[in-house]
Amino acid sequence: MEEYDPHITVDPITSSLKHPDYCVRKITFDNLNRSVETPFKVFSGRKLSWDVFNSFTSSIDEKIVENGRYVRGYDAWNDLRYLLTKASGDERNQKLTAFFKIDSKLWENLSLTTLSLVFPKNPYKQIAITKETKGEKTTRHIEPFDETSIIFLLNFIYSRSKACVLVPDIKLLDSNNRPLLSIGEYLDHVDNSIRILSQWNKKPIFAPLQLNLPVEDIERILDHYAEKKYSNIWLNFLARQCDESYIANIRSIRTLINSKMRSVTPVLYYTHIQKEITPNIQAEKVPASDILTQFNGADFVGINKGKYDDNPGFSLEGEKRDFEQARNLGISLEKYKAMKQYHKNRLFDPNSYYYYNLNLYPRDLPQKVDLLNESVNQISNGILLYSEIERTRAYALEIAPKNVEKSIKRELKEKQKSNPTKTLKDYILSKQALVDFPQLRNQLTDTLSRQHTLLEDLGSLGD
Repeated sequence: MEEYDPHITVDPITSSLKHPDYCVRKITFDNLNRSVETPFKVFSGRKLSWDVFNSFTSSIDEKIVENGRYVRGYDAWNDLRYLLTKASGDERNQKLTAFFKIDSKLWENLSLTTLSLVFPKNPYKQIAITKETKGEKTTRHIEPFDETSIIFLLNFIYSRSKACVLVPDIKLLDSNNRPLLSIGEYLDHVDNSIRILSQWNKKPIFAPLQLNLPVEDIERILDHYAEKKYSNIWLNFLARQCDESYIANIRSIRTLINSKMRSVTPVLYYTHIQKEITPNIQAEKVPASDILTQFNGADFVGINKGKYDDNPGFSLEGEKRDFEQARNLGISLEKYKAMKQYHKNRLFDPNSYYYYNLNLYPRDLPQKVDLLNESVNQISNGILLYSEIERTRAYALEIAPKNVEKSIKRELKEKQKSNPTKTLKDYILSKQALVDFPQLRNQLTDTLSRQHTLLEDLGSLGD
């Protein structure tokens, strides 16, 4: 295999702001000669039409859209295997587009897109899938995917990923932390995928890394990536939240990446992140998880992933569960369903870093926007997160005047004469959710050194 080429150019702007957890960089996609400044928020395109997306984002110049899929349930596995073995070319392309929930018009109109795929079991071996219905268990099997199937899958992903290509991930541990495949098998999958994708490649290819692995497994994977110079890495959160325990885990992983990859410049793409920290259907507001990744080394902040996304649903069983939950809470089924809808469609508040129920959101909401619509809620949260990450980056540039590009340095010096001393820590402490949860706050701020700033008035932040 030819030597790996990241096809990305990285220009530091803030030189990490003197601490390791936040860095503003200019990242150029060499294949497109298009650049973004990081941390950068990626939008979810799942079940989203071009018309809705464009109506919300028309004022944004550079937009990256990601669609993610977790292959869950017999039907999803069986459909995917059929499409990669027996379907005709037209049927395969059409139904793989539907499998990834791609809106064709949205993809046609965007020049920066990507797809993320996670296999919860090893696709290279026979898979047994057991379903229990009314106390009876039935087990069905999916035959292994061969190399030809994987080639067709990878080339579809490549063709629909215009910004960067994320190598499909295979979950290494089951829910009881038992191995689903060996590290050697996993690395063979990554190497073979990158070899296939690199044959005609001019796009950045990202190798996967899972957040919850044992230390020895992380070290072995990163040693291999360092040897192969796989400097682009996508960190698969596997629907886990960015809370105080996982912040420590992320920091440790990044320390290993930096120590093992001194000869290259790592670029990190975080995705499949749980939206909220310990979401509770009875809570009116919950701390945000996804936004905190910007303070934990992410160059790209990808999409949210719930634990039960892509889970095959059975309406009758779902109705029965809803009734039982309502009875346990001592409320009517109708009230429980309303709580469930508010719980699913909370809205991010950039002033506090809480996700709020819509009926208790602290600011006025547009009357003509249906925020209980899944697609509209998704893009609305995407815009709020995108805007907050932009604000944070602007703040960060102002508190590191010695490290910013020369083109803005002179302007910052003029502002410095009339502005008070502020720090990135001050910005974090302005968010009520991080005041309310000191352990989480301390994980974010313990590494932040005191620095001077030329901050403009941010009293209207989030308005």
